[in-house]
Amino acid sequence: MRVSWPILLIAVALVSAAAGKVHRLAREAEHRPTDEMLLAAVPGGAGLGEASGDVACRPVLDAAGELGCAAETDRLDPVVRGFGGEMDFLVGIAKDGAIASVRPLAHRESPAYWRAAAAEGYFERLVGLNAADDGAGIDAVSGATVTCEAAKQDILAAAKLVARRRYGLDVAAPPSPPRFDLDPLHLALFAAALALGLASFYSRRAALRWAAYGASIAVFGFALNVSAALPQVVDLLDLTLPGGRKLEPLLLFAVALGFALFGKGVYCARLCPFGALQEVSYRLVPWRLSPSAGLLRRLERIRWALLFAAVALAAGFGWEWAATIEPFGAPFTTTTPWPLAAFAGAALVSGALWRRAWCRLFCPTGACLELALPARAHATRRTGAKAPDLFEVDDEPRVA
Repeated sequence: MRVSWPILLIAVALVSAAAGKVHRLAREAEHRPTDEMLLAAVPGGAGLGEASGDVACRPVLDAAGELGCAAETDRLDPVVRGFGGEMDFLVGIAKDGAIASVRPLAHRESPAYWRAAAAEGYFERLVGLNAADDGAGIDAVSGATVTCEAAKQDILAAAKLVARRRYGLDVAAPPSPPRFDLDPLHLALFAAALALGLASFYSRRAALRWAAYGASIAVFGFALNVSAALPQVVDLLDLTLPGGRKLEPLLLFAVALGFALFGKGVYCARLCPFGALQEVSYRLVPWRLSPSAGLLRRLERIRWALLFAAVALAAGFGWEWAATIEPFGAPFTTTTPWPLAAFAGAALVSGALWRRAWCRLFCPTGACLELALPARAHATRRTGAKAPDLFEVDDEPRVA
Protein backbone atom coordinates (compact mmCIF):
# COMPACT_ATOMS: atom_id res chain seq x y z
CA MET A 1 0.00 0.00 0.00
CA ARG A 2 1.37 3.40 -1.01
CA VAL A 3 1.50 5.91 1.83
CA SER A 4 1.36 9.63 1.12
CA TRP A 5 4.57 11.18 2.42
CA PRO A 6 2.83 14.34 3.74
CA ILE A 7 0.51 12.12 5.78
CA LEU A 8 3.51 10.15 7.04
CA LEU A 9 5.35 13.33 8.05
CA ILE A 10 2.34 14.69 9.89
CA ALA A 11 1.77 11.34 11.61
CA VAL A 12 5.34 11.49 12.90
CA ALA A 13 4.79 15.09 14.01
CA LEU A 14 1.60 14.14 15.86
CA VAL A 15 3.37 11.29 17.62
CA SER A 16 6.11 13.77 18.58
CA ALA A 17 3.46 16.17 19.87
CA ALA A 18 1.82 13.44 21.97
CA ALA A 19 5.17 12.33 23.36
CA GLY A 20 6.06 15.95 24.08
CA LYS A 21 2.80 16.48 25.95
CA VAL A 22 3.44 13.44 28.13
CA HIS A 23 7.01 14.57 28.69
CA ARG A 24 5.96 18.08 29.72
CA LEU A 25 3.32 16.73 32.08
CA ALA A 26 5.92 14.47 33.67
CA ARG A 27 8.29 17.43 34.11
CA GLU A 28 5.66 19.94 35.17
CA ALA A 29 7.16 20.18 38.62
CA GLU A 30 10.49 21.41 37.23
CA HIS A 31 9.40 25.04 37.04
CA ARG A 32 8.26 24.96 40.65
CA PRO A 33 10.41 27.23 42.79
CA THR A 34 13.09 25.86 45.08
CA ASP A 35 13.27 26.69 48.78
CA GLU A 36 16.04 29.17 47.99
CA MET A 37 13.78 30.98 45.52
CA LEU A 38 10.91 31.02 48.01
CA LEU A 39 13.15 32.41 50.74
CA ALA A 40 14.46 35.17 48.46
CA ALA A 41 10.92 36.24 47.52
CA VAL A 42 10.70 38.41 50.67
CA PRO A 43 13.99 40.22 51.42
CA GLY A 44 15.36 39.72 54.91
CA GLY A 45 13.95 36.25 55.42
CA ALA A 46 15.94 33.72 57.42
CA GLY A 47 13.78 30.66 56.96
CA LEU A 48 10.56 29.20 55.62
CA GLY A 49 7.50 28.15 57.53
CA GLU A 50 5.03 25.46 56.58
CA ALA A 51 2.05 26.30 54.39
CA SER A 52 -1.13 26.67 56.40
CA GLY A 53 -4.61 28.05 55.98
CA ASP A 54 -6.64 28.16 52.80
CA VAL A 55 -4.16 30.25 50.78
CA ALA A 56 -1.48 28.32 48.90
CA CYS A 57 1.69 30.15 49.97
CA ARG A 58 4.82 29.62 52.06
CA PRO A 59 5.51 32.01 54.93
CA VAL A 60 8.94 33.68 54.99
CA LEU A 61 10.25 34.12 58.54
CA ASP A 62 12.89 36.08 60.41
CA ALA A 63 13.83 36.00 64.09
CA ALA A 64 10.77 38.06 65.03
CA GLY A 65 8.23 36.02 63.09
CA GLU A 66 6.57 36.14 59.70
CA LEU A 67 7.80 38.81 57.28
CA GLY A 68 5.50 37.86 54.45
CA CYS A 69 4.93 34.94 52.16
CA ALA A 70 5.84 33.57 48.74
CA ALA A 71 3.01 32.54 46.42
CA GLU A 72 2.74 31.07 42.94
CA THR A 73 0.06 32.78 40.91
CA ASP A 74 -1.07 29.65 39.06
CA ARG A 75 -2.07 28.09 42.40
CA LEU A 76 -4.31 31.00 43.38
CA ASP A 77 -7.69 32.12 42.11
CA PRO A 78 -8.68 33.76 39.89
CA VAL A 79 -6.88 32.28 36.88
CA VAL A 80 -5.66 35.06 34.60
CA ARG A 81 -4.88 34.31 30.97
CA GLY A 82 -2.56 36.21 28.70
CA PHE A 83 -2.44 36.28 24.92
CA GLY A 84 -1.41 32.61 24.76
CA GLY A 85 -2.75 31.15 27.99
CA GLU A 86 -2.02 30.97 31.70
CA MET A 87 1.11 32.42 33.32
CA ASP A 88 2.92 31.56 36.52
CA PHE A 89 4.85 34.03 38.68
CA LEU A 90 6.52 33.65 42.05
CA VAL A 91 5.38 36.70 44.02
CA GLY A 92 6.66 37.82 47.40
CA ILE A 93 3.99 39.60 49.46
CA ALA A 94 4.89 41.45 52.66
CA LYS A 95 2.56 41.51 55.67
CA ASP A 96 1.50 45.06 54.81
CA GLY A 97 0.35 43.91 51.36
CA ALA A 98 3.32 45.30 49.43
CA ILE A 99 4.68 43.28 46.52
CA ALA A 100 8.25 42.49 47.58
CA SER A 101 9.42 40.64 44.46
CA VAL A 102 8.22 39.21 41.16
CA ARG A 103 9.84 36.27 39.39
CA PRO A 104 8.44 34.73 36.16
CA LEU A 105 8.27 30.94 36.29
CA ALA A 106 6.31 29.79 33.23
CA HIS A 107 4.15 31.16 30.45
CA ARG A 108 2.60 30.36 27.06
CA GLU A 109 2.95 33.81 25.50
CA SER A 110 4.50 34.54 22.13
CA PRO A 111 8.28 34.68 22.65
CA ALA A 112 8.41 38.09 20.95
CA TYR A 113 5.79 39.57 23.31
CA TRP A 114 7.45 38.09 26.38
CA ARG A 115 10.91 39.29 25.37
CA ALA A 116 9.54 42.79 24.77
CA ALA A 117 8.03 42.91 28.25
CA ALA A 118 11.12 41.47 29.92
CA ALA A 119 13.53 43.72 28.02
CA GLU A 120 11.69 46.82 29.25
CA GLY A 121 11.80 45.56 32.85
CA TYR A 122 8.02 45.47 33.02
CA PHE A 123 7.75 42.79 35.70
CA GLU A 124 10.21 44.62 37.96
CA ARG A 125 8.04 47.76 37.75
CA LEU A 126 5.34 45.94 39.69
CA VAL A 127 7.59 45.50 42.73
CA GLY A 128 6.59 48.02 45.38
CA LEU A 129 2.92 48.15 44.44
CA ASN A 130 0.51 47.48 47.26
CA ALA A 131 -2.32 44.98 47.15
CA ALA A 132 -4.71 47.92 47.54
CA ASP A 133 -3.42 49.46 44.28
CA ASP A 134 -4.93 48.86 40.87
CA GLY A 135 -1.67 49.32 38.98
CA ALA A 136 -3.12 52.02 36.76
CA GLY A 137 0.17 53.93 36.81
CA ILE A 138 2.13 51.01 35.34
CA ASP A 139 1.86 51.34 31.57
CA ALA A 140 2.11 48.30 29.31
CA VAL A 141 5.02 47.85 26.92
CA SER A 142 4.14 48.88 23.37
CA GLY A 143 3.65 45.81 21.22
CA ALA A 144 2.98 43.51 24.18
CA THR A 145 -0.06 45.16 25.75
CA VAL A 146 -2.15 42.03 26.31
CA THR A 147 0.77 40.13 27.83
CA CYS A 148 1.70 43.01 30.15
CA GLU A 149 -1.85 43.69 31.33
CA ALA A 150 -2.45 40.00 32.00
CA ALA A 151 0.79 39.73 33.98
CA LYS A 152 -0.17 42.77 36.06
CA GLN A 153 -3.64 41.39 36.76
CA ASP A 154 -2.21 37.99 37.69
CA ILE A 155 0.36 39.41 40.11
CA LEU A 156 -2.02 41.92 41.72
CA ALA A 157 -4.73 39.27 42.08
CA ALA A 158 -2.30 37.07 44.02
CA ALA A 159 -1.28 39.97 46.25
CA LYS A 160 -4.91 40.93 46.96
CA LEU A 161 -5.89 37.37 47.81
CA VAL A 162 -2.98 36.89 50.22
CA ALA A 163 -3.47 40.32 51.81
CA ARG A 164 -7.18 39.70 52.43
CA ARG A 165 -7.26 36.08 53.48
CA ARG A 166 -3.91 35.59 55.19
CA TYR A 167 -3.18 38.99 56.70
CA GLY A 168 -6.72 40.33 57.12
CA LEU A 169 -6.06 43.61 55.33
CA ASP A 170 -8.92 45.74 54.09
CA VAL A 171 -8.29 45.13 50.41
CA ALA A 172 -10.87 44.73 47.68
CA ALA A 173 -11.26 41.18 46.44
CA PRO A 174 -9.50 40.51 43.13
CA PRO A 175 -11.97 40.63 40.26
CA SER A 176 -12.57 37.46 38.30
CA PRO A 177 -11.33 38.22 34.78
CA PRO A 178 -13.58 37.19 31.89
CA ARG A 179 -12.58 34.12 29.91
CA PHE A 180 -12.45 36.28 26.79
CA ASP A 181 -11.85 39.97 26.17
CA LEU A 182 -15.04 40.94 24.36
CA ASP A 183 -15.21 44.15 22.35
CA PRO A 184 -18.63 44.68 20.70
CA LEU A 185 -17.12 46.81 17.94
CA HIS A 186 -14.49 44.21 17.14
CA LEU A 187 -17.08 41.45 17.08
CA ALA A 188 -19.31 43.51 14.76
CA LEU A 189 -16.40 44.15 12.39
CA PHE A 190 -15.49 40.48 12.54
CA ALA A 191 -19.04 39.40 11.66
CA ALA A 192 -19.27 41.89 8.78
CA ALA A 193 -15.94 40.82 7.25
CA LEU A 194 -16.85 37.16 7.67
CA ALA A 195 -20.24 37.64 6.00
CA LEU A 196 -18.65 39.49 3.09
CA GLY A 197 -16.02 36.80 2.69
CA LEU A 198 -18.62 34.03 2.63
CA ALA A 199 -20.80 35.92 0.15
CA SER A 200 -17.87 36.47 -2.19
CA PHE A 201 -16.77 32.84 -1.94
CA TYR A 202 -20.10 31.61 -3.29
CA SER A 203 -20.41 34.39 -5.86
CA ARG A 204 -18.75 34.89 -9.25
CA ARG A 205 -18.73 38.65 -8.98
CA ALA A 206 -15.19 40.03 -9.12
CA ALA A 207 -16.20 43.25 -7.36
CA LEU A 208 -17.50 41.29 -4.38
CA ARG A 209 -14.32 39.25 -4.28
CA TRP A 210 -12.15 42.37 -4.14
CA ALA A 211 -14.41 43.87 -1.51
CA ALA A 212 -13.80 40.75 0.58
CA TYR A 213 -10.05 41.13 0.13
CA GLY A 214 -10.28 44.73 1.27
CA ALA A 215 -12.38 43.82 4.29
CA SER A 216 -9.93 41.06 5.22
CA ILE A 217 -6.97 43.45 5.10
CA ALA A 218 -8.79 46.22 6.96
CA VAL A 219 -10.54 44.13 9.63
CA PHE A 220 -8.59 40.91 10.16
CA GLY A 221 -5.32 42.66 9.35
CA PHE A 222 -5.12 46.22 10.63
CA ALA A 223 -8.08 46.41 13.04
CA LEU A 224 -7.82 43.01 14.76
CA ASN A 225 -4.50 41.58 13.50
CA VAL A 226 -5.77 38.01 13.70
CA SER A 227 -5.07 35.03 11.47
CA ALA A 228 -5.45 31.29 11.52
CA ALA A 229 -1.87 30.34 12.34
CA LEU A 230 0.41 27.63 13.69
CA PRO A 231 0.21 28.65 17.38
CA GLN A 232 -3.47 27.71 17.31
CA VAL A 233 -2.64 24.32 15.81
CA VAL A 234 -0.05 23.74 18.53
CA ASP A 235 -2.58 24.79 21.20
CA LEU A 236 -5.02 22.17 19.93
CA LEU A 237 -2.32 19.49 20.00
CA ASP A 238 -1.51 20.57 23.55
CA LEU A 239 -5.20 20.13 24.45
CA THR A 240 -5.71 23.83 25.19
CA LEU A 241 -8.17 26.28 23.67
CA PRO A 242 -6.57 28.34 20.88
CA GLY A 243 -6.50 32.11 21.09
CA GLY A 244 -5.81 32.84 24.76
CA ARG A 245 -8.06 35.66 25.98
CA LYS A 246 -8.92 36.89 22.50
CA LEU A 247 -12.15 35.48 21.09
CA GLU A 248 -11.55 36.59 17.49
CA PRO A 249 -8.55 34.27 16.79
CA LEU A 250 -10.52 31.31 18.12
CA LEU A 251 -13.55 32.15 15.95
CA LEU A 252 -11.43 32.67 12.84
CA PHE A 253 -9.56 29.41 13.37
CA ALA A 254 -12.86 27.59 13.92
CA VAL A 255 -14.21 29.03 10.64
CA ALA A 256 -11.05 28.03 8.77
CA LEU A 257 -11.00 24.50 10.15
CA GLY A 258 -14.75 23.97 9.96
CA PHE A 259 -15.06 24.90 6.30
CA ALA A 260 -11.93 22.92 5.43
CA LEU A 261 -13.51 19.82 6.98
CA PHE A 262 -16.38 20.30 4.53
CA GLY A 263 -14.00 20.71 1.61
CA LYS A 264 -14.28 24.49 1.33
CA GLY A 265 -11.22 26.71 1.40
CA VAL A 266 -13.11 29.77 2.57
CA TYR A 267 -10.42 31.05 4.88
CA CYS A 268 -7.47 30.81 2.51
CA ALA A 269 -9.51 32.04 -0.45
CA ARG A 270 -11.24 35.06 1.10
CA LEU A 271 -10.52 35.64 4.79
CA CYS A 272 -6.75 35.40 5.22
CA PRO A 273 -5.39 38.98 5.36
CA PHE A 274 -1.92 37.91 4.24
CA GLY A 275 -3.41 36.08 1.27
CA ALA A 276 -5.42 39.18 0.39
CA LEU A 277 -2.24 41.28 0.49
CA GLN A 278 -0.66 38.85 -1.96
CA GLU A 279 -3.60 39.30 -4.31
CA VAL A 280 -3.16 43.08 -4.17
CA SER A 281 0.59 42.88 -4.76
CA TYR A 282 0.03 40.51 -7.69
CA ARG A 283 -2.26 43.07 -9.34
CA LEU A 284 0.20 45.92 -8.82
CA VAL A 285 3.28 44.29 -10.38
CA PRO A 286 3.28 43.73 -14.17
CA TRP A 287 5.97 41.02 -14.24
CA ARG A 288 5.06 37.36 -13.86
CA LEU A 289 6.73 34.04 -13.15
CA SER A 290 5.24 30.91 -14.73
CA PRO A 291 6.86 27.82 -13.21
CA SER A 292 6.20 24.43 -14.72
CA ALA A 293 3.75 22.02 -13.14
CA GLY A 294 6.59 19.64 -12.27
CA LEU A 295 8.58 22.35 -10.51
CA LEU A 296 5.47 23.45 -8.65
CA ARG A 297 4.83 19.91 -7.38
CA ARG A 298 8.40 19.66 -6.10
CA LEU A 299 8.39 23.07 -4.45
CA GLU A 300 5.04 22.44 -2.75
CA ARG A 301 6.80 19.94 -0.51
CA ILE A 302 8.43 22.84 1.33
CA ARG A 303 5.26 23.73 3.23
CA TRP A 304 4.78 20.15 4.35
CA ALA A 305 8.33 20.08 5.66
CA LEU A 306 7.76 23.39 7.46
CA LEU A 307 4.54 22.10 9.02
CA PHE A 308 6.26 18.92 10.18
CA ALA A 309 9.24 20.80 11.62
CA ALA A 310 7.12 23.44 13.36
CA VAL A 311 4.73 20.94 14.95
CA ALA A 312 7.52 18.60 16.01
CA LEU A 313 9.61 21.40 17.54
CA ALA A 314 6.78 23.40 19.14
CA ALA A 315 4.47 20.63 20.32
CA GLY A 316 7.03 17.85 20.67
CA PHE A 317 10.02 19.65 22.17
CA GLY A 318 8.31 22.68 23.68
CA TRP A 319 10.20 25.16 21.44
CA GLU A 320 7.21 27.45 20.99
CA TRP A 321 9.16 29.94 18.88
CA ALA A 322 8.94 27.39 16.03
CA ALA A 323 5.20 28.05 15.77
CA THR A 324 5.79 31.76 15.14
CA ILE A 325 7.65 31.41 11.81
CA GLU A 326 4.70 32.68 9.77
CA PRO A 327 4.77 36.42 8.89
CA PHE A 328 1.00 36.91 8.98
CA GLY A 329 0.83 39.74 11.50
CA ALA A 330 4.01 41.55 10.44
CA PRO A 331 2.54 43.88 7.76
CA PHE A 332 -0.23 45.12 10.05
CA THR A 333 1.70 46.57 12.99
CA THR A 334 4.43 49.15 13.44
CA THR A 335 6.14 47.19 16.23
CA THR A 336 7.28 44.29 14.03
CA PRO A 337 11.01 43.50 14.46
CA TRP A 338 12.87 44.29 11.24
CA PRO A 339 13.91 40.66 10.45
CA LEU A 340 10.27 39.56 10.53
CA ALA A 341 9.21 42.64 8.55
CA ALA A 342 11.84 41.84 5.91
CA PHE A 343 10.64 38.23 5.79
CA ALA A 344 7.04 39.35 5.30
CA GLY A 345 8.14 41.78 2.58
CA ALA A 346 10.01 39.04 0.74
CA ALA A 347 6.93 36.81 0.91
CA LEU A 348 4.76 39.59 -0.54
CA VAL A 349 7.28 40.28 -3.32
CA SER A 350 7.27 36.60 -4.26
CA GLY A 351 3.46 36.72 -4.28
CA ALA A 352 3.59 39.71 -6.61
CA LEU A 353 5.61 37.74 -9.17
CA TRP A 354 3.97 34.36 -8.68
CA ARG A 355 0.37 34.44 -7.57
CA ARG A 356 -0.08 33.25 -3.99
CA ALA A 357 3.53 32.07 -3.83
CA TRP A 358 3.54 31.95 -0.03
CA CYS A 359 0.28 30.00 0.04
CA ARG A 360 1.45 27.52 -2.60
CA LEU A 361 4.96 26.87 -1.36
CA PHE A 362 5.55 27.85 2.24
CA CYS A 363 2.36 28.20 4.31
CA PRO A 364 2.34 25.47 7.00
CA THR A 365 -1.10 26.52 8.25
CA GLY A 366 -2.44 26.07 4.72
CA ALA A 367 -0.89 22.61 4.64
CA CYS A 368 -2.59 21.81 7.94
CA LEU A 369 -5.96 22.97 6.60
CA GLU A 370 -5.40 20.89 3.49
CA LEU A 371 -5.06 17.84 5.73
CA ALA A 372 -8.51 18.68 7.08
CA LEU A 373 -10.08 18.36 3.64
CA PRO A 374 -12.30 15.28 3.29
CA ALA A 375 -10.79 11.95 2.38
CA ARG A 376 -12.11 12.32 -1.16
CA ALA A 377 -9.69 15.19 -1.70
CA HIS A 378 -6.71 13.02 -0.82
CA ALA A 379 -8.08 10.17 -2.87
CA THR A 380 -8.38 12.36 -5.97
CA ARG A 381 -4.87 13.66 -5.37
CA ARG A 382 -3.47 10.11 -5.34
CA THR A 383 -5.24 9.23 -8.57
CA GLY A 384 -4.05 12.39 -10.31
CA ALA A 385 -7.46 14.07 -10.52
CA LYS A 386 -7.87 17.70 -9.52
CA ALA A 387 -8.47 18.00 -5.81
CA PRO A 388 -10.39 20.72 -4.01
CA ASP A 389 -8.20 23.80 -3.67
CA LEU A 390 -7.78 25.86 -0.53
CA PHE A 391 -7.68 29.08 -2.52
CA GLU A 392 -9.06 30.03 -5.90
CA VAL A 393 -6.52 31.77 -8.10
CA ASP A 394 -8.64 32.00 -11.23
CA ASP A 395 -10.17 35.33 -12.14
CA GLU A 396 -13.56 33.72 -11.61
CA PRO A 397 -13.78 31.91 -8.26
CA ARG A 398 -14.51 28.24 -8.21
CA VAL A 399 -16.53 26.55 -5.48
CA ALA A 400 -14.77 23.39 -4.35
